[in-house]
Amino acid sequence: MPKARDRFRGTLPMAVRFVLAHGTLPVEAAPGAGRIEAFEIKHYAAGRPGVLAEMHRLWCEYRDEIVAATPLGRMPWVQRVLEAPETLDSDVNDETDDAEGGER
Repeated sequence: MPKARDRFRGTLPMAVRFVLAHGTLPVEAAPGAGRIEAFEIKHYAAGRPGVLAEMHRLWCEYRDEIVAATPLGRMPWVQRVLEAPETLDSDVNDETDDAEGGER
């Protein structure tokens, strides 16, 4: 019997799209597909050039999808990182708010 068509084929997994747009890992309610890749993008981009190259590829290929997932008036996290990778570990791209000590 043929498999049903995957309605998400040709799009980014939800967790990956979320981290590229927001710079934080998705909440536990997000589906499991792509959660490991999202974690690697968020936490290993600074130390591995291959992860930055993959982020660049995803940005070029799925730019419209990532921008659509980003809140209005904000720049996607992946765009900020790719424009200034040296700031990846700084407060600008950090997922915590140091003033409040919690997540944004």
